Amino acid sequence: MALRAEHPNFMRLAARSLAGAIMAAGLLLLVKVIRDAYSGALAMRLFGSAAESPAATLCALGLGLPVPFHVISIGLVLQKRWLSSPWRKAAWICIVTSGFWLGIAVAVKIVPF
Repeated sequence: MALRAEHPNFMRLAARSLAGAIMAAGLLLLVKVIRDAYSGALAMRLFGSAAESPAATLCALGLGLPVPFHVISIGLVLQKRWLSSPWRKAAWICIVTSGFWLGIAVAVKIVPF
């Protein structure tokens, strides 16, 4: 049986698939940020020649982590219908926290020092 838009579970399946794909993309971004931080490429990209110190790597990790966490949180919020009440609350807390963290990270990247 082929899935069509008239099928009663089509929208549910489409929403869950989209949310799962968004969460998978967030997990891939998280792995990429951690791998780049471990290799030093993340700090070199953000700080240039001053990226030799462990503090620069830690700061770069702090500036790079909010994006994958926010993407994962968006995927969780899209699945809120299928989550239990504590997980729904946790998803909203995660998306708000990562949103603030993302805003601070973007502001730090934009403002020249």
